[in-house]
Amino acid sequence: MLTDIGTLGGNNGTANWINDDGQVVGTADLPDGTHHAFIWRKGKLADLGTIGGDPCSNGSHINASGQAIGTSTDCHGTILHIFLWENGSMIDLSAQVLPGSGFTFVEPVVVNDSGEIVGNGGLPNGDTHAVVLKPDGDCDEDCEGRIAASQYNAADAGQVTQNSSATAHDNKSRAPIERLRSQTRQRYQLPGQRPLPMD
Repeated sequence: MLTDIGTLGGNNGTANWINDDGQVVGTADLPDGTHHAFIWRKGKLADLGTIGGDPCSNGSHINASGQAIGTSTDCHGTILHIFLWENGSMIDLSAQVLPGSGFTFVEPVVVNDSGEIVGNGGLPNGDTHAVVLKPDGDCDEDCEGRIAASQYNAADAGQVTQNSSATAHDNKSRAPIERLRSQTRQRYQLPGQRPLPMD
């Protein structure tokens, strides 16, 4: 049976990966000519949005846990941010992995079932190297305390943009999601890279 996944209101859509649960990740056009990453599952197409004010995004891979990776771009091929999408939230990984790494950008390619991300890293001299981005273990109590203290600062700074705007009441009710975003943002790093100081 052939199923038309559709688009996000524009003319084109491209599927890039399917996991064992039948979740498809890809990129689809919007009516205004821009494009966003999507996840399709059981007949429903979800727009993943972008990071910050970026106009476009691309979905590249999804693992068995439903974690998707991709890029948030200028719509013309320039990577502005890289993201991990999980549990309904798009998390900006760029600020976590790039400072101090020696790379000017990382383009994620595949995320395995352990959450390890492989991709291509660009160096200032124009060379490209393969990279692996690994979760830096679980958060202990001190880490969780720092996350709780900084979660609203991260939201106020606009580090993560959701597909729809939220009122202050909605933000309070999403505190567990903000905590998850912060925890994920703070636990990913390139192997050998020193963890960033906490806010």
